[in-house]
Amino acid sequence: TQILAELESRLAFIDVELNDLPDENFQAILDDPRFSFCKHYLEKLQQRKIYLLTPKREKAIAEARGVEVDEPTNDFYDILDSMVIIPADGETNEVGLWTALKMLESPDPSVRKLVGEKKSEALAQNVEALKETFLRIVEAKHRIDTERGCPSWLTMRNLDNDISDESLAALVDASTANVEIAQQWFKLKAEILGLDK
Repeated sequence: TQILAELESRLAFIDVELNDLPDENFQAILDDPRFSFCKHYLEKLQQRKIYLLTPKREKAIAEARGVEVDEPTNDFYDILDSMVIIPADGETNEVGLWTALKMLESPDPSVRKLVGEKKSEALAQNVEALKETFLRIVEAKHRIDTERGCPSWLTMRNLDNDISDESLAALVDASTANVEIAQQWFKLKAEILGLDK
């Protein structure tokens, strides 16, 4: 993580200087077959152009990432890694959270139910530490997104995923408006399997 942060800091100027090129020069690079191996990256860079800051500020953001984002993210996963769950028999050796999550794929409903309950209990015991650490990550992202002028906290991620903010919003709206379809499916599945729910 430290090495990645240092590399990003040293290379932050590249994106800014490329986007400072006149449009015709940038397009010439895009059209040059010698740069076909990174064409997708360059196209993404062009889309992010309006959200880039000055070379000095981009370098500062990259340098601060280790403290503002990477460290709390590592802390967040350290907390999760330290959590233990009582396994399906409820008595013997405790297991870590990630092992317990795999147990949720068990074909035995009773195993899934017990592990799910124990997972929720473990999360509840660590909720304050998780909340505090997560808020540090969110606050750092919000501060940078605001400085960049992003209209949404998902804008940069959406650009990386080749989807517009509007398309994602429409997808979320359509999904939430038709959630009863999924509920009907699960009810039907439960009936077929002879389960209460």
